[in-house]
Amino acid sequence: VGQLKAAVSVFIGPPPLRDFWNYTITFMAPEGKSVKAGEMILGFDTKELMERLALKQSELETAKKELEKIRLVEQEARETLTLELAEARVQEKKVQRKNIGPEELQAANDLKKNRMDLELAGMRVRLANSRVENQTKKMRTQLHTQVSKIKELESQVSELQQDIEQLNIKALKDGILAYKMDWRGRKKTVGTRCWFG
Repeated sequence: VGQLKAAVSVFIGPPPLRDFWNYTITFMAPEGKSVKAGEMILGFDTKELMERLALKQSELETAKKELEKIRLVEQEARETLTLELAEARVQEKKVQRKNIGPEELQAANDLKKNRMDLELAGMRVRLANSRVENQTKKMRTQLHTQVSKIKELESQVSELQQDIEQLNIKALKDGILAYKMDWRGRKKTVGTRCWFG
């Protein structure tokens, strides 16, 4: 009497997934069945990961909409400030034209007033220019932060999709299935919970 032993065997079990411990068997190909490489042989419950995935996809869509909103709001604010800057420059030009002409022909008070108007117009231009620059920096920072958030969420969505795929285990090569007994002499069945390793 002889004993049949596999020349090459491959251990199949729950895949190592981050923050996941609920490995409940939902599918087992029949023991002793000949399988081909790529054929599904073992499946675990994906409900928990599907719920996580739906939540992350929702967060991702919200983040993308928020990015569009930020772009619109910031662009509108920048356009408003740019318009204010243009108006301040026009006003400065008007004041400069008033100050053209020999100083000796202008009354002392008018000359003083015109110089103050010119200085004030210059300050308004510098202030408007500073506000445009600050708005541009603020917009870049907000956009960078939101784009980073979107990339992180996309990475999490992709990881969850891969994890779900890993819970449907396929045969790595052609062979025959044999299920191992646990320390109590029992074999796993559909509905059984198990742990990685």
